[in-house]
Amino acid sequence: MITSKNAARGLPHVPTDDLSILLSMIEAMDDTLLVFSSIPSLMTASRAAERFQATYGWETCWPKTVFYAYRSPKFPPNTLTPQNIQIPSVNLTNPSSSYTSLNDVPVITDHTTFLRVPINRPDIHFSHLQDIILNFSFPYLYRPLPLTALRRILSQCIVSKIRPLLAYQNITLAHATKLDHLIANKVHQYLGFPFSFNSLLLMAPINLRGFGFPSISRINDSLAVSGLQRDLNHHVSTFKNLAATTLNDWTCQLNHCINPLNKPDCQRSFLRTRNKIPYSWVHAQSVMRKVKLSFCATDLSYILMGNISLYHLYQLSTSYSSSVVLPYISSQTFTNFARCGYTCLSHVGRWQLNIVTSLPYDFLPHNVSFSPDHYLLSRDWPIVLQWLRSLPSVLHHLTYPSAQLLYPRETRRQIAETTLLALPTFTPNYPNDIPPNIFASDASMIQKNRTPSSSVTFAVVGNNTALMASLNDTKWMTNILHGEVYGILTASLMMLKSLLRPLTSSPSLYSDHLNSVTLLDGNRPHPYQLSSNPARSLLADNLASHRNTWKSLPPAAPSPTFFMDDYTPYTENSGFIEQNIFSFVDTCLAKAQITQVPSLSSSILLPCCYNSDPPPEYAYTRALSAYSAVVQLYLRTGQLDTALTRSSRLNDDSQPWCRFGCSVLEDPHHIFVDCPRFNPYRRHATDELLASTRAILDTFKTPAHIASRLTQIVKGLTLDSEVWPLHKSFFYHGVIPALDQIIPSSSPNQPQNTTCARLRARLASEWHYGCIKLAARI
Repeated sequence: MITSKNAARGLPHVPTDDLSILLSMIEAMDDTLLVFSSIPSLMTASRAAERFQATYGWETCWPKTVFYAYRSPKFPPNTLTPQNIQIPSVNLTNPSSSYTSLNDVPVITDHTTFLRVPINRPDIHFSHLQDIILNFSFPYLYRPLPLTALRRILSQCIVSKIRPLLAYQNITLAHATKLDHLIANKVHQYLGFPFSFNSLLLMAPINLRGFGFPSISRINDSLAVSGLQRDLNHHVSTFKNLAATTLNDWTCQLNHCINPLNKPDCQRSFLRTRNKIPYSWVHAQSVMRKVKLSFCATDLSYILMGNISLYHLYQLSTSYSSSVVLPYISSQTFTNFARCGYTCLSHVGRWQLNIVTSLPYDFLPHNVSFSPDHYLLSRDWPIVLQWLRSLPSVLHHLTYPSAQLLYPRETRRQIAETTLLALPTFTPNYPNDIPPNIFASDASMIQKNRTPSSSVTFAVVGNNTALMASLNDTKWMTNILHGEVYGILTASLMMLKSLLRPLTSSPSLYSDHLNSVTLLDGNRPHPYQLSSNPARSLLADNLASHRNTWKSLPPAAPSPTFFMDDYTPYTENSGFIEQNIFSFVDTCLAKAQITQVPSLSSSILLPCCYNSDPPPEYAYTRALSAYSAVVQLYLRTGQLDTALTRSSRLNDDSQPWCRFGCSVLEDPHHIFVDCPRFNPYRRHATDELLASTRAILDTFKTPAHIASRLTQIVKGLTLDSEVWPLHKSFFYHGVIPALDQIIPSSSPNQPQNTTCARLRARLASEWHYGCIKLAARI
């Protein structure tokens, strides 16, 4: 039986300490582990399992069978001589007979291998993954493969093998980085350039000026976090309970009752506890600290019910001693109270709730009295009482990130529904002539200019009322789809309320969100009618889209925490994260890694100085030749083999002067911008860009003053001119001057202009292609 250590001692700290798991066998695909605490029990179970499977024609592959022994005096660890044990089996031709055969099986005492993965041994796992990369080689054809083909081959032949293995068992960051270096070295050797590029740039996303190759280190880190989330919220109760038990031991035995996953500012490293906590969890926690991510428990109602250990609650409250002064109470004091039956918070008092918010604002201790035999309890009760009265001052810390998590889920759902139904009283008068049995909902999202944040509102019109609410304060990453669903749910609640009085016909809800209509139309209850009618939804759309004309912001809608997983990802900047946590962590890590590339983080090439639109992906992912991408790979990392670079790095007689007779140093800027040898190439590229730019401007019917300014920029792209921020051209790096002020796509009070955004994207793509093609040709 597997239980937490607190449950084994009879002193549970939280309700999940009462969970227990009966374990006898672990099976997945063709691998099976029989788990027993004694060798005789294992022998008996092994023979019974052999008889069972032999009856149905199955047979154990004994050459692949291994006996794992831990803390066994019969098989001491770190023994140099091989150890074996004989495991009983049955006669396969007659499984019911009493005949027993013995099979020699090797004994392993340092690790367990399951599904071809060494469990909790990242060092051994790394050796296996390293062999996969070292034994791989690119195919040699009659012509060199383009960089885009190398990227596809690596994804299909190496990463497709390594990723599922990392999903079972993660490796250390140092080992994962070494695998990235091995992959980058394979690419570098195939390309044949003399100086190696930075692997971080090769594996950075294309929108961050990288080249989109898969990164083992980011995959390893992202899989660790997503795997931890899967374990904590597993759909199979056995795995979920086992994860809860493991987390309880990690929290109470190794971190002083403080959840290590619930505090993004926790700076403690748990790498030395890998023998007590699964290494994948420890690695996930270190990644979460790096990206400031936490897994918040979304049901803290046991604190409100008092079903929490006094010692556990004291340890939690003292972790915030910097903001609240609490009296010191020794652990022996809580032990003395536990011996007399005072273990949980409900044994010594109860919370006093606010009449309006139903949240606790004071703690009322019970009138307890102790017999003369319990002198220690009588002595320590005043200081315990002092601590209990100070609990409301730390309650907002204990319920991070929202005090509403103290409510049970059903109570939160009822509060959310009541809040949504009360929204019409906060909405300005919006006259409409919709019949009483007709409802319409819609949503609107305004993307803030050049930022990932957005403003989402939804509106519902019907039943002689109108309401609108905002999703900006929901502590939740929202988009317009959430607004559409909020509108449909709110309208449904209003329809339920309208059914309480007689209507001439069944109520109908109109929405232009086709996905919801298709999903719900076939499963609607009898009196409901969900229709997609933009005309009916026009009033709601008008109300949702013009909220900027209001003098005050609309009220905030409640967060659906009652429907979230038991442990939900949360960040201070983004709130609760509903999207794929793998993609979220991978994006955060990529943004952090790109700052470690010196050539991209230098003050000369800061992204804020140039156009911020992401480069087009075709040249880096699907181009048939992709030589321009290869040049960019070495150029952006400062590894292009110019004469200056060769002279400074090679111990030979190489000269740093321009090889075409110019009396200047041959650095990248001279070759691509100044050297007269390539003036014809620059003029030809400029003429092509001018022609394509004018065609685009004519298509979009651009005003003359803007078109004139844009053509002047094209003429100066390949020259050191005033169109560049420092009057120095860097077209060969794949950057172009900023277009935001020339083609403004939005203003502070207006939503984004789609036409301007499309024009800017077309020009940025065309100019980027022209610049990197010119650099490749030179």
